[in-house]
Amino acid sequence: MQMTIKKQLLFTIIFSTLIPMVIMPWLGYLYIRNTVKEQLLLQGKRQLEEITRNLEEIMDDVLMVSNVVAADEYISGVIRRKGADIGERKEIIKMLENFNAVYLYRYNAAIVIYDSDGEVYSTLGGMLQQEDKEFRRKWKEDTIENKDYFLWKTFPELSGEDPILGMSRNLYEKNGIWIGVICIEIYQDLYMGKLLYQDNELDHTERYLVNENGEFVLSYSNHEGPLKFTETLYQELSKKPQTVRGSREINIGSERYIFLQDSVEKTGWKMVQVVPYNEIFAKLIYYRNFNFISNLVCLLILILLGTYMVGNVGTSLSRLGEAMGQVRKGHFITLENREKNKEIRQIFDDFNNMSTRLGILFEENRRITREKEKSRLLALQAQIQPHFLLNTLNGIKWLCIIESAPTAQRMIESLGHILGYSLGERKDCITLEEELICLKHYVELQKMRYGNIFDVEYQIQEPLAELEVPVLILQPLVENSIIHGIREKKERGHILISAAMEDGQTILTVEDNGEGMSRERIKEILSPNDTEHSIGVANVKERIGLYYLDSKFEITSQPGRGTRIRMILGIRRE
Repeated sequence: MQMTIKKQLLFTIIFSTLIPMVIMPWLGYLYIRNTVKEQLLLQGKRQLEEITRNLEEIMDDVLMVSNVVAADEYISGVIRRKGADIGERKEIIKMLENFNAVYLYRYNAAIVIYDSDGEVYSTLGGMLQQEDKEFRRKWKEDTIENKDYFLWKTFPELSGEDPILGMSRNLYEKNGIWIGVICIEIYQDLYMGKLLYQDNELDHTERYLVNENGEFVLSYSNHEGPLKFTETLYQELSKKPQTVRGSREINIGSERYIFLQDSVEKTGWKMVQVVPYNEIFAKLIYYRNFNFISNLVCLLILILLGTYMVGNVGTSLSRLGEAMGQVRKGHFITLENREKNKEIRQIFDDFNNMSTRLGILFEENRRITREKEKSRLLALQAQIQPHFLLNTLNGIKWLCIIESAPTAQRMIESLGHILGYSLGERKDCITLEEELICLKHYVELQKMRYGNIFDVEYQIQEPLAELEVPVLILQPLVENSIIHGIREKKERGHILISAAMEDGQTILTVEDNGEGMSRERIKEILSPNDTEHSIGVANVKERIGLYYLDSKFEITSQPGRGTRIRMILGIRRE
């Protein structure tokens, strides 16, 4: 399939820039996306691990203060001895407050001891504070029944005035006798509020501390509005097997999120982080889109510049192509050369030189052709005239022997008319009427020569009388009919000469009822080499081919059935 230069250049620009400017950014985005995702997941895991360590530090502080209380002999001695006085109770509460201030100074915490008699030693206030709330009674019972050494508890169902988490343990004497329970409570405060916060975190990040029952103890979000992640979603995810990397993609409504979680070693709790998927790749997507759009703009600029440049070249080539079309039609024109491009300017100069030289050569060739055709026509006419004159004089010779002088006089007069017609002004063309006048004199001569053995009929349409035809176009054909067709025939001969218009074409016909001829003889007559018997017929055929475009010369004949010669005259040549 052929393509213009403009299309070729546009396809070249598009295909040569499509891969580096359009496809490669997408491939780079896909490659970098996976790398960035791995890095961000790693960063998320580190954040969760850091938060988990911070929680474990709180738990270590709680364990430390519980160990200090459990190891204090004064406290153990007062608790196991029933009926402690008020002074001893105040001293224990003061010691608990000191331990709280020393070991749990960063937190809003409280220490509570329950002895075997149900007495309470608490930093919450009041020397003889009883179990005033149901969750504390239940917590104490669970601790006593607990077989493990430590019991960690969360209180997601309580109000903001109550603790959010805590640790409890049983107190024993050295001999292993149970003497009471210690509970350490941690309340929501500024420090605990920052527990789930991390620097350099992505927008719309949500984090949760989840207890062993799948309940949210603490929650954090760096965006306004309700939290997207729910306990129901977490419990559904918990039923599914964990991935190798501890992360998975989840759908919350119409948005996609990255889910990460980390375990707290001392308990069955989990640290959970949820980040919107698009937030992870927001900057990367922005870079990809910016790169893609900028590349498209560059590609568009390249296409516009290429179109402009090729448009100028294409316009010049179109002018050159139109000029070449004119040259093919024979119009040897020259182009005004205003081209700025050096190569195109040189092509225009070469075209103008070529066109000028072709014009000169064409005119010279046409002049030579006209002279050759004129010489050829003159030679053909000269060929006809001696041949005719020789035959006529030969006929006069024999008639002078046979007849008296008056008959010879008439023949000489007709011969003089014909000689004057042939050798007069030397015209190439005459009217059909003039051609017929000469033909009638010739027929009269032939009747004097051969006797009244044939008739000649003329059927000429009146408008065709002024038609210009080559000189002696009918006489050689009539002569051929008389000599080769009628002269040896026993019956009376008949020759029909007609001129008519059929379908816009002029048709001249010479038809006789003579001896006719075979196809082989027709070929011999039409051959210019057969000069002995048919030089006139071949001469006429060649001359109408020189005078007319798209002319036809047809001979129809059969032995014993006569001959018909049709000449279809086409467009007159200049």
